[in-house]
Amino acid sequence: MKRWKRTAAVGSAVLTLATAGVVVASATPAGSLALRAAGHAITSALSGVRPVVDANAGAGGGSGANFPPLVVTVGPKARLTSKLTIDVNVSITCGPVLEENYSFANVELSEAAGHTVANAYGGLSSFPCDGNTYTFVVTTQAQNVPFRPGSGIANVYAQMCGADSLGNFGCEDANTTSAVSIKK
Repeated sequence: MKRWKRTAAVGSAVLTLATAGVVVASATPAGSLALRAAGHAITSALSGVRPVVDANAGAGGGSGANFPPLVVTVGPKARLTSKLTIDVNVSITCGPVLEENYSFANVELSEAAGHTVANAYGGLSSFPCDGNTYTFVVTTQAQNVPFRPGSGIANVYAQMCGADSLGNFGCEDANTTSAVSIKK
């Protein structure tokens, strides 16, 4: 009985610490981005598990939407509007979709700054998914140290969910990392 109680107490403590860690991480842009990426990785891993279906079986309901791929690119130059704000050009192509439920894009910009790395974050709360390519200027805000003209890395994660032309609901996501030149 003592062993069971000890295991339960340790398990409870681990679960409490993990929950507190998630809550603390979600309070910062970097933590929120990391949690989204972890959620994306878990979703991707789980989406690889598919039920076995007999192709010769009778008509059954289909599932999942059939969208063209979501395509995200980053422009080669980022504009330093102040030491704490940097504009990044992001192009997104998605759809067409019958009905868009939601979409978003998160942008993370990093630049070596002495013995540390400057980080800036920004995002789009939505974008159109009609099959056309749209370019957005996403303003990122420095989180730890100021940025200077130089070279950096931009990482963009985008996701959209909606219904395809047959009314099937689904989501598409894309992630890209690109070198950028940061200039005034």
